[in-house]
Amino acid sequence: MVRRIEANMPFSSAQLTVLSYSSEEGYLAGAGSVWSSQVSMPLDGAGGLTPGSVDAWLVTAAGSPFAGGTVVADRSLSLECAKSRRWADIKARRDRVEAGGFDCAGGRYDSDQRSAQRIAVAAQSALAQRAAALPYTVAWILADNSVRQLDGAGMIAVADALAEHVDAAFSTARALRDQVDAAATIEQVGAVQWPAPAQ
Repeated sequence: MVRRIEANMPFSSAQLTVLSYSSEEGYLAGAGSVWSSQVSMPLDGAGGLTPGSVDAWLVTAAGSPFAGGTVVADRSLSLECAKSRRWADIKARRDRVEAGGFDCAGGRYDSDQRSAQRIAVAAQSALAQRAAALPYTVAWILADNSVRQLDGAGMIAVADALAEHVDAAFSTARALRDQVDAAATIEQVGAVQWPAPAQ
């Protein structure tokens, strides 16, 4: 049973606190030995960190000490607790998406906090140069370390694309929060998942 999930910056791994029982039957009967384990789960950055992905990794991954085991549901989990945990998962996923980069004009740009600040400063400079009828150009390093020459309009477009990217992440999270709040059962809460990225 997973008791706690903590994502480690920069989201390359997650630290799991797992309660282990001698058998599922023993757990359900309120018996069986139990111990707590700390497990580090690698994150590939694509699938996200959800209870379902954690459960699947624990019982199937070659690197998991619980491979071949069974995940048991927490019978003490209340609906409100399930909603609280799910919302925490959604916020963590939102933050990873926000910082995970965005596309603009065929290029992939970084969107971590430092990169977002640099984009905002560069866009302000581009706007000031445009207001003064002066040319603007900057050599911008993309996420793949390639370099793109941007003029004022191009730099402003990157800032606009970043704003749209962040707004989309927060809009998705708000919609999922509404679904979590409206859920009437723990199963309905568990069914609320971050949408898969478009292919």
